[in-house]
Amino acid sequence: MALEATSDLNGDNVMNEQDRWGWLSVPKHVSPTIWVASGVQSITKDSSDLPVYTMGEDSRMLNALQLAYDLSWGSAFWYPTIVQHSADVTDPDIFARGDALFSSTAFYMLFHGYYRDIEFDYGIIPYPKMDEAQDTYYTRVEGGNMSFVLTTCADPDFAGAMMEAYAYEFKNTVLPAYYETGLKVKYSRDDASGRILDMMMENRIYDLGDTIYCIQLRDGFVVSTFNSKKAVTASVIKRSEKTVTKAIEKIVTNLAE
Repeated sequence: MALEATSDLNGDNVMNEQDRWGWLSVPKHVSPTIWVASGVQSITKDSSDLPVYTMGEDSRMLNALQLAYDLSWGSAFWYPTIVQHSADVTDPDIFARGDALFSSTAFYMLFHGYYRDIEFDYGIIPYPKMDEAQDTYYTRVEGGNMSFVLTTCADPDFAGAMMEAYAYEFKNTVLPAYYETGLKVKYSRDDASGRILDMMMENRIYDLGDTIYCIQLRDGFVVSTFNSKKAVTASVIKRSEKTVTKAIEKIVTNLAE
């Protein structure tokens, strides 16, 4: 998700040109957000519904990775922000003072004091489509915590029932308060943002290479390549095939047992 500044701070802050930025984003989130927005995934499923590393098989993925590099490390208008344990924003205050056009962020950050205290209006927009041929806006789902029942659990049926009951109550009570009331009403600055949020929620993509296998893929070779100021090419993806595939096979095997 990106935030777009829609009004100024009445000229109170006079900054030099080099202090104004086009786009702010946490470095490790640049490439997966753009490839997901382009409608491609690094890990897909085979005919048996099992995950398989297919990152280098789609030219659209390679184009998305090149675009991600060109818009970040390869540009002069991108400012890399830093992730802290308690927040995703330490830019420092560039967007908040009105000196950046776009700021990439997550839904939960709209509850954070950084955005709540901004004095000007801003709008919520999705990441753009890669090209005119793409008919849908796709939104990346990053992270995610999985729930497990240990093999040593004395009553796995009861544990499963409790997890299902918890999810049911969350859907009926917490989610409406968080999404319908919080995000769409209290922490949005205009009527259009609610419609945009609904559109983004309808077309979410959860890429395993950006989540479960993040260490081997996104935070592994993708981030290290970009940090060395190089684009991720087909050869880079191929060199990492063994590492990613081994990680996939390990989890699939353990789950099967």
